[in-house]
Amino acid sequence: MDWPANLLWSGLVPIGATVPVHRVVAARLPHNYFVYFFVTLLAGSVLALVLAARTPLGLLWASDAIPLPQVGDENLLLLPMMALAEAFMNVRGPAVAVVYSPQWVARCDARLDLRRR
Repeated sequence: MDWPANLLWSGLVPIGATVPVHRVVAARLPHNYFVYFFVTLLAGSVLALVLAARTPLGLLWASDAIPLPQVGDENLLLLPMMALAEAFMNVRGPAVAVVYSPQWVARCDARLDLRRR
């Protein structure tokens, strides 16, 4: 019975967080390997995880299932460590793919990102 809420916090919230980050980075920052990895993947995945972790707690707080002090105290302690670990895991796979097979990564355009200057 809780699949709509799970879909919201585990699917739509991270997508809604990372797509605008990617669009802003692609439009305003230079096309560069390091910009893509550090801003789009690293910062985008940290933002997505923080929002995805806070959404179910916000839903529980809005429905009066748990009090507001409990929402922040128990979750905020581990969230930074979880976010950095998630960001590292999200960067590691595409980094290897871009180095060895850039055509596997849909966002990576080797003509723009990996060209010699």
